[in-house]
Amino acid sequence: MMSFSPRTDRPFMKPFRALGVIALAWGAASLGVAALLSGCSEPSGDRDGGADLVGASPRLAPLAGPMGSTGTNNLPPPVAMGLRDELFDATGLAFADYHSSDDTWWLDSNVPNDILVSTDDGRRLLKYAVRCGISEDVEILAVDPDGLLNTFPGQGLLTTTQDWLTTPLTTEEAEDLFTCLLAHLNSRGVEVPINLSGLHVPNLSGADSGFTWEEALWATRIKVNPGKAPTFSFNVWPLDDLLECDRYVEHLEDRVCGTFSGDCNLTIHTDRDSACTEGSHGWVCDVGGTSMPVIKTRLKSTDVELLYDSCP
Repeated sequence: MMSFSPRTDRPFMKPFRALGVIALAWGAASLGVAALLSGCSEPSGDRDGGADLVGASPRLAPLAGPMGSTGTNNLPPPVAMGLRDELFDATGLAFADYHSSDDTWWLDSNVPNDILVSTDDGRRLLKYAVRCGISEDVEILAVDPDGLLNTFPGQGLLTTTQDWLTTPLTTEEAEDLFTCLLAHLNSRGVEVPINLSGLHVPNLSGADSGFTWEEALWATRIKVNPGKAPTFSFNVWPLDDLLECDRYVEHLEDRVCGTFSGDCNLTIHTDRDSACTEGSHGWVCDVGGTSMPVIKTRLKSTDVELLYDSCP
């Protein structure tokens, strides 16, 4: 088993982009809370509203999977790649404020959060970030610039990021968050259930035996550049079922990068047998000389064609 090489936490020194801070009106927020207190679980005007979730529910049910947890991978690459710097900035700050008067959590008003909540793409990325990084018993509320209430339910897909509510993430914890997001990327625009497992992914009780098609191992490496934007390295090691697909490299590039016109920074590795080791609780892989915990994904065989249309 490879040993872990510790790295120091990054200083939060990156200057924010020249975008005006959006003033979230407390009056609108109060109206949103009032709507919640009146029994409206999905207030009118809620932009999240669960439109792309299973069963059109505002909360994605945490279905159990073999050695892991289950989500759906419908995060568009241009959304995640285009706003990755802003989300990384957000991980360097406390994420939410607790309102004891009504037992609610509200998105903290700071520059990166305000940038993210101000657009449809930013809110979609926040939704997936909260699913990955925040406990399933917490729902984050935020009012967008139009005064509409947005809800972001946690799903608790990671064990290392639960303190993000009130404490900035370390670089390693941010890498876990971006690895979880990496596994959720999908340029096809369809909901595809996935099973995630790994050293930092909780094992939910029960099992869904349908996740038998082994897809890949995923890892995100983040290099902090004080005073400049961070450098992201997205890494994937195809597993045996995926390796049997024709054009699997092309498919993976489409799955992760899609129509994003910037630098996707994706590396599809062919050294899985030498670089990766499986332990009793998950895989670790060597990324540039550092052993990192990775996330393993499985699909249901009936859903494979939704992502890979050239598989046996």
